Amino acid sequence: TVYTITFVQEPCTAEAPTTEEVKNVSYCWGDEAQNLVAMFGNKSHNAVWYDVQTEGTPLFIGNSFKHGKTDVGMYTFYVARNDGTCESEGRLEVTLTINAIPSCAITGLKSSYCSNEDAVTLSAEVQPSEGVKIFMVNGETATQFDPATASIGKNTISCQYIDNNSCRTSDEIEVTVKALPTINLSSMPTTACVDESISLTPTKGTWSGTGVAGTTFSSASTGPFEITYTEENNGCPA
Repeated sequence: TVYTITFVQEPCTAEAPTTEEVKNVSYCWGDEAQNLVAMFGNKSHNAVWYDVQTEGTPLFIGNSFKHGKTDVGMYTFYVARNDGTCESEGRLEVTLTINAIPSCAITGLKSSYCSNEDAVTLSAEVQPSEGVKIFMVNGETATQFDPATASIGKNTISCQYIDNNSCRTSDEIEVTVKALPTINLSSMPTTACVDESISLTPTKGTWSGTGVAGTTFSSASTGPFEITYTEENNGCPA
């Protein structure tokens, strides 16, 4: 008696992973690397990762794929499902994106200001151009640098920039504010006789006006006279 045994291979019913089960991954260069992850409802299912859409040799079998990519760029992988019986014929395309760190450079500010100079609107050159800039002066959020309200001495101006990929960078500079000289004219007389010579004080700066010669005032005629005293402190006049 001859017995014949026939084996019939059932077609594979495993389906390709869905975009809900395996999502694209994106993060900033320099951040902790993120694995490509398959989240199957059935814990017996395993992801099979490839770098080609058909055929090829699996790069990894498992639901958390450590891709090993470190350079900025977009990388494409393909993932199939193994349901414990067979591997799906179809594969889902998955992208890994490592985004570049943006750049930011504060512009438009001098290295030093006198305390009576006008305020300056804060600005910075950034790449890429679309994103959010946050300026701070001495730790406080600001839109301008105002020497009149800044600290005498060194001030820290910073810019934090976050691009549309949520990648961030910063820039920081120091700006010095110089105080104006302190001038006291309380000892100056306000009246004088014709041809009377009056010594002008203080003498550190410069006196100017009708009847002024150096640090002396004298006039041969009557009338009101306007004279001016100017003094500088570290290049800041008052």
